[in-house]
Amino acid sequence: MQAIPLERALVAADNYPKKRLVDELVLVRRAADNGDDFISRSDTGRLTPNIDDTAALCGYADLIRAGYPVKLAGAIMSRIRAAMRDYPEADQLVTVTLENGNRFTLPADTVDLRSGYNSGGYVTFALIADCRNLRERAQRATEVQDAAA
Repeated sequence: MQAIPLERALVAADNYPKKRLVDELVLVRRAADNGDDFISRSDTGRLTPNIDDTAALCGYADLIRAGYPVKLAGAIMSRIRAAMRDYPEADQLVTVTLENGNRFTLPADTVDLRSGYNSGGYVTFALIADCRNLRERAQRATEVQDAAA
């Protein structure tokens, strides 16, 4: 996938005005410092987001706006972004937390949550991320930026 400059990816993720860009860069770097790795890095360690990374940034920004703490939003999107790499064709991913604390993320169409029991444990939480919509949103936003440039 083609890399997108980090500043453009952040603007695309939130359609933020430039003045908020610095705040978002701080949040992304803080998330990276917490070990959250939903943005690809080059061989030199520089953050080099692609469309899937930008989609993950969109989800991250959505979680922050919904009131999730930065660390939790970063942990959730790190898990989702890793699953986006593992299952690039998945339209939706579900992150499941079991009563025993185990967590897993899989394509939503492969997980049956109706019984409340999965993978040897009772389901306590399930969070669905619509990767298809996040990717489309990221793509639209970067195309708008390209047209404006």
